Amino acid sequence: MRVAYLLLIAMLTGCASVASNYRISGSIDNGKEAFTGPFQSRGDDVGDFQVRTAKGRTCTGEVPLPFNGKVLRPKIIRGTISCDDGQSGFFDLQFDHGNGGNGTGVIGSHPFTFVISR
Repeated sequence: MRVAYLLLIAMLTGCASVASNYRISGSIDNGKEAFTGPFQSRGDDVGDFQVRTAKGRTCTGEVPLPFNGKVLRPKIIRGTISCDDGQSGFFDLQFDHGNGGNGTGVIGSHPFTFVISR
């Protein structure tokens, strides 16, 4: 009974949520500005990241990861990105939960590519 009670408390406080940590790395404008940072897929079906570029910009992004209680198979999904210099955009990600993924997008008018890995 005590174990069940502790498990219930953990679930209610969010301690039992599923999270997987990855690294995201890529470049903007065909290699002119590299970036890297952590990418996390959370149990609430959202992937998010924060990267710092070689030029000192910080950008954050978010993408829906439709698990629906199953392992996510590779598929292309659209996310958003915004940077601390006011530029923002979108990206398309092909993500395979457990293996990472890759994608392309645009920040302002600048194309970027990236890879997500363990």
